[in-house]
Amino acid sequence: MTMSMVKPPAMPGGASMHTETDATSTTDTWGGRAQARLRPGRSLHVDAGFDATQWDAEGTRWIERERMGTTTTMVLRTWPGVRVTDLGAFTQASLAAAPWLDAGAGGRIDRVLRRADGYARTTEWVPSGNVGVRIGGNRPLFGRAALGFGYRVPDPTELYGLLLRPDGFIYVGEPNLATEQSRSVEFSLGWKSERLRATATVYRNEISEYISTAVRGDSISGIPVRQYRNVADARIEGVSGALDVRATPWLEWRGTLSSIRGESRGSGASLPAIAPLEGTLAARAVPGGEWPWIEPELLLAARQDDPALSAGEVETAGFAVVHLRGGRSFGRTTAIAGVENVFDKQYRRHLDPQSIARPGRNLFAKLTRRF
Repeated sequence: MTMSMVKPPAMPGGASMHTETDATSTTDTWGGRAQARLRPGRSLHVDAGFDATQWDAEGTRWIERERMGTTTTMVLRTWPGVRVTDLGAFTQASLAAAPWLDAGAGGRIDRVLRRADGYARTTEWVPSGNVGVRIGGNRPLFGRAALGFGYRVPDPTELYGLLLRPDGFIYVGEPNLATEQSRSVEFSLGWKSERLRATATVYRNEISEYISTAVRGDSISGIPVRQYRNVADARIEGVSGALDVRATPWLEWRGTLSSIRGESRGSGASLPAIAPLEGTLAARAVPGGEWPWIEPELLLAARQDDPALSAGEVETAGFAVVHLRGGRSFGRTTAIAGVENVFDKQYRRHLDPQSIARPGRNLFAKLTRRF
């Protein structure tokens, strides 16, 4: 990570302010997989193989400000020649124990290598795996239970980046970040019939070395700084549901609901980027079965009154926003038109940048054709 400040001698001029920004960046991602399937029995199959993924990133951003006759140039080495390579070997088995019951288990091992200009090269071994059962088949009742041990490799920005984001913070990487490792438990249950489909899911994810951000307390050229860091232990748990009801041949209702809670297990502090209770409710009507379909949609969110203060988050107000869409197909051509944010509501979702509101009333039209 490199930053330099250049201040040439003052130039004649008034009190006007002028800013110019330029940037150059190159990112490449490539990968591949080789996999074979073995069938030791009629109801058992085993997949085994290996894969590889590599991220390359190089970027620089220049910001030049002229104020009161003085020019200040800030150079941000966004990605200092970063390369992150992940090499993994895996196996996954699936057993059809009965027409209504499937079971599975798997494991993998990864070798992760990191390097960047000006930093020492690091390597690590990362194990992971899973086990689960699924019921259902052709029955109306279906469900799933799973236990997983996973991982997430820090990306180039989290490791070595120096990036100015629209939320008004400069994000600084931490080259010593550890890879996230997690243990997750998930249960889901549902019902399906000709007119009804409903699902509900509950989950808990215990994460060690969770990657988060915190306000560092200083600034770069007057811009506050957030730095990536590992939280020793974190927990994310939640519940979600979906409902789809065909009330009549020409009317269908659908809705979703989700609630998430995230906290540091050591301090109990809230994790950043956790959305509040959110839901949607929509109805699609096709009068007469041949007229253009019409679909009003209601988007709801509760107030997020438990933001991550250590990351500089602020509370977010709840809102209710209405969208309206309609369309019709003519053979292979489909026409869709609508109004987003019908009542021109000013709102911001909790995961949006703090200084940017969602668009107001927006009219749109779209024409597509299949070939």
